[in-house]
Amino acid sequence: MTFTLAPELAAIVRPGVLWLAGAVVVERDPRLDDPLARAEAAVRASPPGALAAVRTMYRRVGLDPTKRRPSSEALLRRVSKGDALPRINSMVDVCNWCSLEARLGPGQE
Repeated sequence: MTFTLAPELAAIVRPGVLWLAGAVVVERDPRLDDPLARAEAAVRASPPGALAAVRTMYRRVGLDPTKRRPSSEALLRRVSKGDALPRINSMVDVCNWCSLEARLGPGQE
């Protein structure tokens, strides 16, 4: 697999590719219930603050993050206000878990 990155984006993003051989995606994996609940609780105990690096990246590529909210920010806001994480399937659940753990939203200037 080959991809190219526009030179003007090289200082903004560092793309990567993850290939999962043999990964099985299921509707819901109960082994994720506890880690997801702990990640939600951690976000609620220490809610995100100001603007994020993700918002800065959006602006640099010409997107207005107030009109097109980054999905990671929307996820953190949802959890911070007390809503549960949406459970889609095991792959999305793991990605959402990583997003919460990394705080990929507000507060990461």
